[in-house]
Amino acid sequence: MLYRFSLLKLAFMQICCLALTVVVLLSATTLQAKLNDDPQIKASIGKALDYLAREQRRQGYWEANGGQYRVAMTALSGMALAAEGSTPSRGRFAPQIKLLLNISSIPPVLMD
Repeated sequence: MLYRFSLLKLAFMQICCLALTVVVLLSATTLQAKLNDDPQIKASIGKALDYLAREQRRQGYWEANGGQYRVAMTALSGMALAAEGSTPSRGRFAPQIKLLLNISSIPPVLMD
């Protein structure tokens, strides 16, 4: 029963993250138009996205603080890569987004 609750909770969190991603992407288009003119901002954003791409785990998720906050970090990182304009089939970060979408479940954090 506890396992089923955990899966339902994870599924609910993933749906919420997906909905939040859609909202952020829709609101980011106006901001993106303003930022496209400044080369220093573009370079900084590019470096940040490259960092996120390097930090993605082999299984497709991101984590923070020694393996914690996997769902939150994965949602935020995925939104950032998608806001850049990449999709699973095209764009600079297509491999990372494709790997993210193939996650069947984010492994739990094991506590000592």
